[in-house]
Amino acid sequence: MRMAGYVVGIGAANLDVHGRSINSIKLRDSNPGRLNMSAGGVTRNILENMSRMGMDVQLISAMGTDVFGERIMESCAAAGIGTTHVLRLSGETSSSYIAMLDDNGDMLLGMSDMRILKKLSAEHIRKNAELIANADAVIIDGCLAEETIDEILNVADGAKVFADPVSTAYARTIAKFTDRLHLVKPNLMELEVLSGIKAETDAEIIAAAGAVLARGTYAVAVSLGKRGCYYADKSGESFFAALKPIDTMANATGAGDAFMAGLVSSIVRGMNMRCSVNYALAAGIAAIMSEKTINENMSDALIRNIIEKYSYREDHPFMEVSHYIDIQPEIAEALTENLPVVALESTILSHGMPYPENLDFAAEVERAVRSEGAIPATMAIVCGRVKIGLTNNELELMCKAENVGKVSRRDFAIYVAEGRDGATTVASTMMCCAYAGIQEFATGGIGGVHRHGEVTMDVSADLQELAHTNVAVVCAGAKQILDIGRTLEYLETMGVPVIGNGTNDFPAFYCRKSGYGVDYAAKDEADIAKLIHTKQELGLKGGMLIGNPIPEEYAMDFDYMEEVIQKALVKADEAGVHGKNITPFLLASIKDITGGKAFEANVKLALNNARCAAKIAKALSDME
Repeated sequence: MRMAGYVVGIGAANLDVHGRSINSIKLRDSNPGRLNMSAGGVTRNILENMSRMGMDVQLISAMGTDVFGERIMESCAAAGIGTTHVLRLSGETSSSYIAMLDDNGDMLLGMSDMRILKKLSAEHIRKNAELIANADAVIIDGCLAEETIDEILNVADGAKVFADPVSTAYARTIAKFTDRLHLVKPNLMELEVLSGIKAETDAEIIAAAGAVLARGTYAVAVSLGKRGCYYADKSGESFFAALKPIDTMANATGAGDAFMAGLVSSIVRGMNMRCSVNYALAAGIAAIMSEKTINENMSDALIRNIIEKYSYREDHPFMEVSHYIDIQPEIAEALTENLPVVALESTILSHGMPYPENLDFAAEVERAVRSEGAIPATMAIVCGRVKIGLTNNELELMCKAENVGKVSRRDFAIYVAEGRDGATTVASTMMCCAYAGIQEFATGGIGGVHRHGEVTMDVSADLQELAHTNVAVVCAGAKQILDIGRTLEYLETMGVPVIGNGTNDFPAFYCRKSGYGVDYAAKDEADIAKLIHTKQELGLKGGMLIGNPIPEEYAMDFDYMEEVIQKALVKADEAGVHGKNITPFLLASIKDITGGKAFEANVKLALNNARCAAKIAKALSDME
């Protein structure tokens, strides 16, 4: 399946000749072996791999009208690479590359003729400026002329540019532009050129990568061969990653190209960086399994099978679920760059408000998050896909709520497996947060221990999720329809800290006070961010609950609401409503009994919580 956007690759497209010796290489002698001829070039190879992974790719390169050029163009067409923007030059010799491999498949010598690529002019880049600027990603290699790279970066206009240095010689060219690149992928020798630092030990690699970041690039992914990869970026994320070694290697020459293809593909698709690097490493393994530079069986399915077989799972806890998840590009970019993101549930839309009022609220709550400098991420399951952020059409689907189920943890796998539409509760939204790496979540009120829960054992899954999932949840306390005292006792038992935002009294949804205290009264959102940050650094698992009282002008009297709730409970009992249907029934009854005042209060407190969570997320982002 093709992605909606496209990737542009600008750089080398060659005719490759690979020779592999049957026996140990004897220098200055003729060696019996096997010769293969195929289309190649770093950028062209990256694009072919990406095409086989399901990406829409466009090539910008220069080549002659000779036999080599025609063969390269034919191979691009067969591989699904767009060539409309290739510069064809009559009378010129197309690029070629020769690689000699030993009997183990390791390269002994490579020789290239890339002279024609220097004729890929800045003028030709300007002619294709719109294509470049609108791409999901732009990939360049070090074979390009300096003025060409400069013009690419000029016209990119915010598009992320990824660079493969290709060699130590070409790395010197790339080094001049690191301050304008999103990511650079060197090997160890190229890293030394880019950083000016010897890079042999792990400590030296970390230092050298840090030096490259200091020169301006956002991220660096260092290819370490059999040792895997070292990744670091300006958000502070850094790690070594590797897959288990394979038994036999057919050809090592295409591994770097496949790695870059896998890395960019996964980033464009919205995977977090650990998953992206793991995907890239698996693509590299797929490449070396084939004697050809590009594995003709390269595919997303093959890569995921390799991950399944060779992954050190403890290092990549979410890789096995990433193929169920769609992350909106804006959110993926924000998470990559450590910008503040606030999660929002969808059950409040589908089961908490009528249409079309809920659609207006959905837009309003996302605006509230943005007003405080954060990115909103409304969660849902649509056609079995876990959605981190919703399109306008998906929001409307949730709001119309036609055949949209209420999905908590117990229902999650069923809705995904059967391709259903489902709105996420507090519990399932927290799960989505964990998958995507989102730390803050704003809701209306949490579930809890229901009245007479000691008899019915009716306890919301929200409480268990808070005990185990590392997400900070901002709410207006627990709904007054619940047993608030027992809810807080349950949270204490499960080790969940309950924080009051500027209050010592745990709020009761429509009411600012419940009569029950909190574990700690924070001064403001910055104080709460400090608590979250400290908890993370201490490695303490589980969530944090932030009670944020409803604004005073919209708050309702506690005793009055208790009377209303009692009436609503009688109605529920008479109607035989129980289980997960009890909360939406009671909220609807409360709305009717209060003449809509409770509904207005619900809207106002939810917006207030969204703004509070955004402030916390912003403060936490600045802290990190």
